[in-house]
Amino acid sequence: MQNKELKAGTTDDERTTTDISTSASLVQNGLLSDAGLNENKLVCEFIGWKIESGMEDEKDPFYNEPYKPGFIPRTILLSKFPFHSSWDWQIPVFGRIAMAVKTLIPKLPNPEKNGKWYFRNLDKYEKATFCNEPLEGFKIIVDLINWYNAEIKSYVGIR
Repeated sequence: MQNKELKAGTTDDERTTTDISTSASLVQNGLLSDAGLNENKLVCEFIGWKIESGMEDEKDPFYNEPYKPGFIPRTILLSKFPFHSSWDWQIPVFGRIAMAVKTLIPKLPNPEKNGKWYFRNLDKYEKATFCNEPLEGFKIIVDLINWYNAEIKSYVGIR
């Protein structure tokens, strides 16, 4: 069975499925494809990590953790982020998505449709955690961030 994801920004009837780029080879080889790197980049940028200065044109650049008082910021190679395999890395991202979205859905042009789509994905993520399927959780997070970027940021005017 192939891994699938829903395209963000379409109605339920228009949604199409595509192969998710975080394939079995990602797990087997511990390497990310170009699409997998793009998914990690999407998540890193959503949570505020910044690309290392001077590495903007690199295929697999280092990312720097945002400064937090009392903590030493980490620097990690984009391909080494364990979002696809670690709940410790996923749960804070998921929490950030939930906090960013919950008050904005009523302000969208079609809050009922967007709310249903969002809450259906929350249920899917909950199922992934109960079944201990972090790769599935990662796919849902990527889909939620894509939806957030397409639907919410553009409408509300968030940068």
